Formats: sequence, C-alpha cells, structure tokens
Amino acid sequence: MIRTTGPLRYPIDMPVDLTERGSCALPVRLVDLSRDRCRLWAGFRMTEGRACSIGIAHFATIKGAILWSRSYYAEVRFDAALHPAILAHLVARHPPCVASDIAAHIARLEAIADASDTLLRRA
Repeated sequence: MIRTTGPLRYPIDMPVDLTERGSCALPVRLVDLSRDRCRLWAGFRMTEGRACSIGIAHFATIKGAILWSRSYYAEVRFDAALHPAILAHLVARHPPCVASDIAAHIARLEAIADASDTLLRRA
C-alpha cells in the first residue's frame, strides 16, 4: 500500500525540469504529488502566482501556476488534473528519498552556486 502525505497526496522523489514563464528550464525535485498539484524542492525561491511548466521525462509537459514558495520549496497547482493512472504510475516508479539523499543534493547545489560565484567574480 502506498502511504500518502495528506488527502490524496503522495511522497515521491522525481527529478523534473521547471520552467517559469520567461525563464529557462531548471532541474528541481518533485517531492510530493497529487492529481491537481505538487510540491517541489528547488534550492531557490520562485515567484508566487507565476505560470510555469513541469517537464517529466517521457510525459507531456504539465502546465500550472506557483501557489507559494518558501525557503527551498514551492507548491504548483496544475491547470488540468492528472489522470489517476498517470498519478499511480509516477508514484510507483519514483519512491520517496531518504534524508541523506536530500543533504547530498543540497551539497551539490551549493557547490554549483559557489563555483558560479567564483566564475562571476573573475569575469
């Protein structure tokens, strides 16, 4: 049986590409999923109310809007609900991660940010 995080919300760990309107696609983690919304871990704040799209490998792009963004997390409401079979497939294929995986991901992102800062200072 799949454990939910709330009413019909499922813990999940899936790499996706997030594109905010007017921006390029950035890699983020989808950490919680339901038929009509998801929670993302991005490592940066996003603009609330802004239109966005979520790219999932081998699936059509999901369009939505950013409901809120706090710390490294954000919630996206989809323009159209996912079909129950798609939701079940994604949840089954991408089980939730363990805390040490998140810490390693944060460390990688911080290293990238530090390297970018160093390159910008040299320019």
